[in-house]
Amino acid sequence: MVDYKKEWLKKSSHRKILFISFALLLIALTVVVLNIYLQVLQYDEIGDYSSVYLKNLTVQILCCLVAGIISFVAFFLSGSFVIKNSTRYFKKAGMGFGKFPVIIPAVAAGVITAVLVKEMFYREALLFFHSVSFGTLDPIFGKDIGYYIFQRPFLVVVHNFISNLWIAGTIYTVAYYLVVFAVTNTEFSFKYLKIDSVMTHNIINAGGFLIVWSFSFPFKKEDFLFANVVDSVGASFVHVKVWMPYYTVMTFALPLLITLAFYFYKKNKIKKSVITAAIIPVLWATVMVISFMVKGTVATPNELAMENPFLGYNIKMTRQAYGIDKLTVVESTDPTTLTKENIDENLYTIENCPVLDENSVLAFYMQQQNDGSYYTYNDIDIIHTDINGEKSNMYIAVRELNHAALPDKSYINTTYRYTHGSGLVMSQLNKINEKGEPEIVIFNQPKIYYGELSHDYVVVNATGINEINIDQNQESRYEGTGGIPLTFWNRALFALEYRDMKLLSSGYAKNATLMTNRQILQRAQMVTSFLEIDKDPYPVIDKEGVVKWVLDAYTYSDQYPYSQYVNGFNYIRPSVKILIDAYNGNVKYYVVDREDPVIRTYMNIYPDLFEAGSLPIELSDNMKYPQTIFKIQSDLLRKYHLSEDQTESFYTQNDIWAVAKTSFDTGTAYTPASDNRHDMISYLSVGCGKEHYGELTLVHFPRNSRTLGPYHAEININRIDFLSEKMNLLRQSGFMVYTGSVSFVPIENNIL
Repeated sequence: MVDYKKEWLKKSSHRKILFISFALLLIALTVVVLNIYLQVLQYDEIGDYSSVYLKNLTVQILCCLVAGIISFVAFFLSGSFVIKNSTRYFKKAGMGFGKFPVIIPAVAAGVITAVLVKEMFYREALLFFHSVSFGTLDPIFGKDIGYYIFQRPFLVVVHNFISNLWIAGTIYTVAYYLVVFAVTNTEFSFKYLKIDSVMTHNIINAGGFLIVWSFSFPFKKEDFLFANVVDSVGASFVHVKVWMPYYTVMTFALPLLITLAFYFYKKNKIKKSVITAAIIPVLWATVMVISFMVKGTVATPNELAMENPFLGYNIKMTRQAYGIDKLTVVESTDPTTLTKENIDENLYTIENCPVLDENSVLAFYMQQQNDGSYYTYNDIDIIHTDINGEKSNMYIAVRELNHAALPDKSYINTTYRYTHGSGLVMSQLNKINEKGEPEIVIFNQPKIYYGELSHDYVVVNATGINEINIDQNQESRYEGTGGIPLTFWNRALFALEYRDMKLLSSGYAKNATLMTNRQILQRAQMVTSFLEIDKDPYPVIDKEGVVKWVLDAYTYSDQYPYSQYVNGFNYIRPSVKILIDAYNGNVKYYVVDREDPVIRTYMNIYPDLFEAGSLPIELSDNMKYPQTIFKIQSDLLRKYHLSEDQTESFYTQNDIWAVAKTSFDTGTAYTPASDNRHDMISYLSVGCGKEHYGELTLVHFPRNSRTLGPYHAEININRIDFLSEKMNLLRQSGFMVYTGSVSFVPIENNIL
């Protein structure tokens, strides 16, 4: 007799489970959609860049779906075979066999896989499908460098995904067999894994994994191009002559041996099967012994001769990867002689040399700051601008608001009242007053809403409350186009996002404007997470008098064959300049090196991201070469000034340079690393400005004559009698005496 009440309760329970599951799914989808909406709002506020976010999201979703479906199919098939083999066994044994789920574990596996691969594929997939060629081949396999930077990472991550999925599927299969037999027989035992059909299934899984593993062998050969041998990156003699041939053979031998071993197993020739499978580790051990023998008897005793071509590859590829292969080398005949004609022809350069260094000027600016301790100058920079109709080089510092220094850090003050910095200070590099101080020009406008110190979000154009200006007797309202309108819907979402319910409840925020992502480095990085943003931005002033921040951005990679690593990467280019409006927050990205294959690939991926027109004049007039990459290049040149045919000097390191003890922003002086005389042997400078931007020039000084370096220059200055006496008197009177930095100015292959 049917128990209708029991059946009704059972169906009711199922309905509750379905309802709860549907409700949870709906909540999850709502959270995801609202998060997407918030991201789109912020990307569009930064500069109509929601297309970048949505493209990343679309590819991310596609990768998750594909990976999830593959995982579902793999686990479903594996589970189906488990049930099929188990059913056959229990029927033959005359035992009953209950129902076991197949679809639910497969769905769970698919969902978990999709979540886990969220960040695993999409960047590599974007590069793979939009890649361009470098036009340069690696010296071992003859493949374009673009393969290693754009295509190989995607192929490797796909292979890793399949390998990990295969391992997970194999473990799942074994575990599922154990569960099925334990539940059916009410006994947990590994003996059931010895059943013929079960063992065959698991052996196929294990053998299949080894065959999948064999597909990684071409990648393992290529991995040697990034190995570290003899203090340099790249494949060595042993790698090329021993290990690469081994992996070439094993790419085909391993699947063949696995297939043969399985064939013997199915023919019940277990001994032959085991012997065939044992060949695999024996081959590896044999090659390991051979590699040690070759290294010990051939490579190490004749290291220079054996590694000579590979060291040459390292020199050549490193110079290419860091752009130091294109520098201009100049031989100076007599660097100590500067004629009047030389000086007259370069008078503009000499007249624009700074009289005071940056640290002294910044300290003076801070001393003159009388606008409240919560306004500060975070940094000082040099720009090229118009002063009274004349082009001049100026020190410039932006006056920013420092929320942390506010005496009253109330919510109203930090969110609605103190919202912006104000103006800037400038002074000419080459002029001081009669007191020896810079002649400063102070601008209280424009207002600075986006800067280096602007870490907090603020609300402007609030209802019933105004912002405080630097002159506390004045209040103002924001008149720009920046920020996100605080509609009721937006207020609710950002209140949840920032855990700030006052945004929703306060009457001040109604119909106001939210300014978020105001820290300029984070603002620029939010859109272009694939670029490395330089940590030292500098301000410029456009023709309307608006302050704009200039940020340098680098493309980079760690997959350039035979190239030396610096801070985890071995390829870098300063290919992008970013311009951020300090008032409205608009961000624009300009490509300044269209020869860089990496940035060309990103231009293919994001066609609407980079500006197509010419550089704005405020940027083109202030094309400063970033110090970060210049330091990387100058440090590498200590060793990589040698060419690929100078491998003996490279190996013995008898021509290594040292960077002079005094360094400059405009260039790098080199002295021999092998002695303590500090004589200058070379000088590296880099061009700035739109015409000569990024042009490296290396001046070699004669080795047979002494060229005094910056260390000697400082000593000689301190030996000038009247200066030495003056400084001693000041010190004895209790003053702190600060000596400025030495500036070296290259003029006509000479040094001033």
